[in-house]
Amino acid sequence: MYYSNSLRPPKCPSNAINIAYNSQVWSTVSDFAVFLTIIIMVLLDFVVGIPSPKLHVPHAFKPTRDDRGWFINPIGPNPWWTVLAALVPALLCTILIFMDQQISAVIVNRKEHKLKKGCGYHLDLFMVAVMLGVCSVMGLPWFVAATVLSITHVNSLKVESDCSAPGEQPKFLGIREQRVTGLLIFVLMGCSVFFTSVLKFIPMPVLYGVFLYMGVSSLRGIQVRTRLQRAACRLPGSPSQRVQFILRTKEDEQHVPHRLFSELDEICVKEGQDAEWKETARWLKFEEDAEDGGERWSKPYVGTLSLHSLSELRSCISNGTVLLDVCANSIEEIADMILAQQEQSTEFDEHMRAQVREVLLRKHHHQNEKTTNLLPVVCSFADVSKRQSDLRCGLCFWGNCLKIACCAQAELHFMKKIPTGAEASNVLVGELDFLHQPIMAFVRLSPAVLLSGMTEVPIPTRFLFVLLGPEGKGHQYHEIGRSMATIMTDEVFRDVAYKAKNGADLVAGVDEFLDQVTVLPPGEWDPSIRIEPPKNVPSQEKRKMPGALDDSASHSTLEKHGGPELQRTGRLFGGLTLDVKRKAPWFWSDFRDGLSLQCLASFLFLYCACMSPVITFGGLLGEATKGHISAMESLLGASMAGVVYSLFAGQPLTILGSTGPVLVFEKILYKFCKEYTLSYLSLRACIGLWTAFLCIVLVATDASCLVCYVTRFTEEAFASLICIIFIYEALEKLSHLRDTYPVHTHSKLDFLTSY
Repeated sequence: MYYSNSLRPPKCPSNAINIAYNSQVWSTVSDFAVFLTIIIMVLLDFVVGIPSPKLHVPHAFKPTRDDRGWFINPIGPNPWWTVLAALVPALLCTILIFMDQQISAVIVNRKEHKLKKGCGYHLDLFMVAVMLGVCSVMGLPWFVAATVLSITHVNSLKVESDCSAPGEQPKFLGIREQRVTGLLIFVLMGCSVFFTSVLKFIPMPVLYGVFLYMGVSSLRGIQVRTRLQRAACRLPGSPSQRVQFILRTKEDEQHVPHRLFSELDEICVKEGQDAEWKETARWLKFEEDAEDGGERWSKPYVGTLSLHSLSELRSCISNGTVLLDVCANSIEEIADMILAQQEQSTEFDEHMRAQVREVLLRKHHHQNEKTTNLLPVVCSFADVSKRQSDLRCGLCFWGNCLKIACCAQAELHFMKKIPTGAEASNVLVGELDFLHQPIMAFVRLSPAVLLSGMTEVPIPTRFLFVLLGPEGKGHQYHEIGRSMATIMTDEVFRDVAYKAKNGADLVAGVDEFLDQVTVLPPGEWDPSIRIEPPKNVPSQEKRKMPGALDDSASHSTLEKHGGPELQRTGRLFGGLTLDVKRKAPWFWSDFRDGLSLQCLASFLFLYCACMSPVITFGGLLGEATKGHISAMESLLGASMAGVVYSLFAGQPLTILGSTGPVLVFEKILYKFCKEYTLSYLSLRACIGLWTAFLCIVLVATDASCLVCYVTRFTEEAFASLICIIFIYEALEKLSHLRDTYPVHTHSKLDFLTSY
């Protein structure tokens, strides 16, 4: 309910406090929602005793195999040339790690996240390279930026405004930028081997559900999903987006937009009166009204429309008859097609149908017809010449001649304004005393046809809008007709009208027009005041560009990644030096800003989310390498790399994790070493050291500046692929539970309560 300022009830301090308190409580609960769900499911599994698979955690802090230690000799038993040969696979690993790391960093550092502390692409890659070398020497897995985990981390730290009114959507303010959550996640992950007695009770289906949640929730911020939905439904989201979609469709010869001349004809049929269509207004660029009983045209002015008439026009197009690409050669054929679409009823019988048809075929009277018929004037010339002494009659004669000449000259001047190839849009509105319900129709002719006597100027008609209704609403019909004629002169709606496939496209064009309308308060402006046409009409190309006007879709345009962090310095490690200088002033605030309940909730949730894939990745790696690298090494590597990265990286919001391509590479490398009897860990250490060296070379040469060429499409495709993999893996593992724990479907109901 809305109140005026004088009638608004006074605010109660206690109610305001209660509302603020409840809002804070619900905000806190929502922050901990995922973690609370995990706790509830774990307790339910423990209390009920469901025989579900549990999380497998190493029981002791030691290497998985007894024949290896924590440090690996890069040469070991392998020949010396393997150190040089390792450079070839290292090049491939460098490309893989560079792309994986930097694309994930670009997604985190998007402009719509409103990050205030900046980022550091060079510093991020440098820290990944350092830890890559350390992990290679220690025989630990390699870790780079995990896309889905990073997106989830950013989403969990969103800061939004408090809603001050019921139904008001919170406004996104930014991201809580800090280092605490990432640091705590990986510190606790490293300590996990000391409290395995608790972690072993976490059911794997709960973690699969967390994976599914992360994949689905991360897709919400990805525009590829939205575009696929719109492509499937063929309905873009907002009116402006749909209009842009319509305007991008291919056009044939019959759907090429032309300049339009719009004419408004009105009729009022009452019993006992022989009425005809009268031209009351016309539009070329701006509106001109017939004045002084139709004797002359007003000066062109910017037409002002009411929101009510535009809303009624939208309703007419939505609920009325829409005929597109109609092939007709006369008004008779068009009238028959319109009436054929009207349903037969007691209120609209055949007699009334014939009356409406007769009205549509009546003569059209145009204002210029009075000025073109000069025959009476010529005939009166002889009479006037015989009575030269009658001064008064002579003055009237020459006055009429002068008036006719001026009007004819004005009409000739108007005809010159109509551009070559222009087409007509005729708007017919009126009130009929015999009608009980309105008749509405929008017709697009293909091709355009010259309808004799229909239009003031001899140009073919492309569009015809008809609105006939019961008497008593003539002014309302007039305003709807004005709205239709005015909107047809709008450049964007005109193009939509030419390319529309159905009535819904026309409605979208009206909605887009309404989005651009500026409302003037009725008490502060006189509607009778006519606005002079501007000297320079602003271009409407921005309305046709994708995302130019819609803030929610502004990211759909090609986003150019830039800023000081992506500018080449021309010096060795110049970009890295600037990243350090840029991030150093924010270092201590990164820890202060992490002291909040939202960060605690994010840490508890992401710890469970990060723990499972690290252990799962370690288990898969252990199977692929026969235990050379397994869950214990994966936990230690993730903890070390994550802690160092969270402390010193340029963007601590990025979460490190294991990736599928790295696992595939490890499998191929182990198989190669087994076939050629080479030491897997030693060769892997050489490849890792070469990869770390090449990544540092990329940092030294400011190669991270190439990130500015990564398009939004590449980011979206990469993120969508990772999210889909998360969703697929979660669903696949959940489906395998039925094989391990089959559902007994042959129970006997008679023994259902027997124990």
